[in-house]
Amino acid sequence: MADFRPSILFLEWIFSCGIYRYNREITGSFQGYLANQSNADKIISPPYDVLNTEEAKVMASGNDMCFLRVSKPEIDLPEGTDLYSSDVYAKGRSNLEYFMHQGYVVEDTDQRMYIYMQKMGDREQYGIVAMASVEDYEQGKIKRHELTIKKKEEDRTRLSDV
Repeated sequence: MADFRPSILFLEWIFSCGIYRYNREITGSFQGYLANQSNADKIISPPYDVLNTEEAKVMASGNDMCFLRVSKPEIDLPEGTDLYSSDVYAKGRSNLEYFMHQGYVVEDTDQRMYIYMQKMGDREQYGIVAMASVEDYEQGKIKRHELTIKKKEEDRTRLSDV
C-alpha cells in the first residue's frame, strides 16, 4: 500500500515543491486543517521559503497566531539554534499542537481537495492540494514545476514527520 501523509505541514511542503498536476488515479481528497476564519488574517503567512529567519521573526512579532511559528519554528527558539536540529522540528510540532488546541486551525468538516491561488504582482497561479502517494512523487509520476533542493525536501519532510 502506498504511503499517504496529508497534514497541514505536508500542505506547506506541497506548495513549496510545486505538486500541481491533477491526476485522479494518484490523488485523492483528505480532511485537512484550515485557518479559523475569525482570525485568518492573523494566522495565514507567506510560504516558509520566501523569508529568512530574521524576516520571519519580525513578521511574527507580537502575533502568537502567525503560522510562521509552525512552518519556521526556529523563530521561537534561541538565536543561533541550528536550523536543522531536532529541537526545531519538535518546536514546530508543539506549535502545531498549540494552534490546534487553541482553535487557530480547525479540522475541515469533510474530505476534499483544495484549490488555492497565489498572486505575485500581476501574476496569478492556481493549483490543487490533494493527497498523493509519496511513492508516486518519488517515481516522478507527479509533475513538479521546479527543481527542488534535496536538503529543503528533507527539511520539510522532517517537519511533517515529527
